[in-house]
Amino acid sequence: MGAVSLGPLVMATDRLAAILGIGAFLLAASLLSDRKDARFGPWAAIAVPLGVVAARLGHVLEHAGTFAQEPLRAFAFWQGGFSFLWAIPPVLLFTLYRLREVRALIWATAPVAFGMLAWAGAFQLAALASGDPRPLPSITLQQVQGDPIDLADTDGRPRVLNLWATWCPPCRREMPLLAEVSRATPGVDFLFVNQGEGSARIVEYLSREGLELTHVVLDSTSEITRYFGVRGIPVTLFFGADGRMRHLHVGEVSREALAEYLRSIRGAS
Repeated sequence: MGAVSLGPLVMATDRLAAILGIGAFLLAASLLSDRKDARFGPWAAIAVPLGVVAARLGHVLEHAGTFAQEPLRAFAFWQGGFSFLWAIPPVLLFTLYRLREVRALIWATAPVAFGMLAWAGAFQLAALASGDPRPLPSITLQQVQGDPIDLADTDGRPRVLNLWATWCPPCRREMPLLAEVSRATPGVDFLFVNQGEGSARIVEYLSREGLELTHVVLDSTSEITRYFGVRGIPVTLFFGADGRMRHLHVGEVSREALAEYLRSIRGAS
């Protein structure tokens, strides 16, 4: 997964594509409502939230084991995690009930197609804009506790970089998960790259929160964010053993997404 910068706004590619696709769908449905049948507007206004909720529910059911431990996380929509195949049956049934006539059902395919084209086009444009994945830079950063570390020196192991700061609420929310998973994932190096803060502040924060992290490093001038062209934190980057970036996650990462990314970079190794 990549990210797209829109001025000061940074958004994950999949979320931007979904927003554009939904927007195109609603726009086409609104035009049909004005020119063909007034039912298309209310149909689209209900179909979208119905599909989103069904897709989220499907994702939760597919990962019932992890959500059973943290059931309230099912409502954390901002973390991402949607299985859109689950949205098809309820939306299709609602469409058949709402529109009914064959003529209206045929016209309903137009906003669906328009939305899918916008969604696919956004992905393609983002891929062209991002270019080839950048490798880990040969930049040496000082660890909070330990010797300086060269980011490019992976020693043949996959590597995860988490860009964070103590003042960042989503960084703080995801940090216990990252700390837990980093300890439970042998063979993958996790580097927690703090953006612009001093050692004393970081040590005080980790002690207060009871977090045990290895490889906490200082990026006092935000050199890493400039190198990878990302804005805002948290950002988590995943690299294979060859040092090439495989995934870039913008925002708070969920347990399920983190597990999928780790499977990918370990498999690529």
